[in-house]
This record gives sequence, C-alpha cells and structure tokens, in this order.
Amino acid sequence: MTNVYIDHLFECAAREHSDRLFGIAYYYTARYHKFKQEYMNAINCGMEAIRYLERSEEYIMLSYSHTTIGLCMKCRGNVENAIVHFLLAAEYAQFVQNEEAEGIAYNNTAGIFKEIDLYEKAIEYYGKNFDGTKTEPI
Repeated sequence: MTNVYIDHLFECAAREHSDRLFGIAYYYTARYHKFKQEYMNAINCGMEAIRYLERSEEYIMLSYSHTTIGLCMKCRGNVENAIVHFLLAAEYAQFVQNEEAEGIAYNNTAGIFKEIDLYEKAIEYYGKNFDGTKTEPI
C-alpha cells in the first residue's frame, strides 16, 4: 500500500489498459519509497516504471525515473550504477529538449564525481549543467 492517489492511478491504468499510466504510477510509487528511504523498493518500482514508459515512449518520465533510480543507487553506495542512470536521464531529457531535467541529471552526476574526488570530471558535468539550468541536486 502506498497512498490513495497512487492506488487510484493504478486502478485507472488497469481499467484503461494503459502502459503510460502504469509507468507513471510505478514512477510515483518509486518516489514514495525513496521518500521513505526504502531504496530497494524504490529501485524495483523505478525499473518497472521504465519498462512501461519505454513501451509508451514517455521520454521525460523515463528521465525522471532514471534520476530517481540513480539517487537511490547513490544512497545505497552504488555510485557506478547511479552515474549510469543519471546519464540515461540526461539523454532522455535532451531528446525531448527538457533543459531542466537534463541539468538536474548532469548536476547529480557531477556531485558524485566531486564526492569521489574526480574533480575534473565533476567540473566537466557541472559545465554541462550550465548549458541547461542551474539547479541543485534533487
């Protein structure tokens, strides 16, 4: 059980047989678990979201899902996979020309490189961030 709104979204997705709605419902379920610091549940729901969102070609939601998974991977200490997901998030955001989502993804990537003392890589990705937006990591 997550919350009444997410549960209702799953009901609508089932009624409509909608990959798009299932993907969005799983994305918000992932965000819910991330908020509760249930990172493995969040990652699993995020991966399920990706499965549905790819079929429905919801590229910005794919970007958001990869960002959420990346943040959870980072919290679990898996920085290599976190970077992979942040870069996928940036690719999807770039594809739909969403500079804010792209900037967030690059900023998160740069933050990891900074934390592991790879400062030149951090500067490279912070620089990409300024091509899009000047946001803080989410």
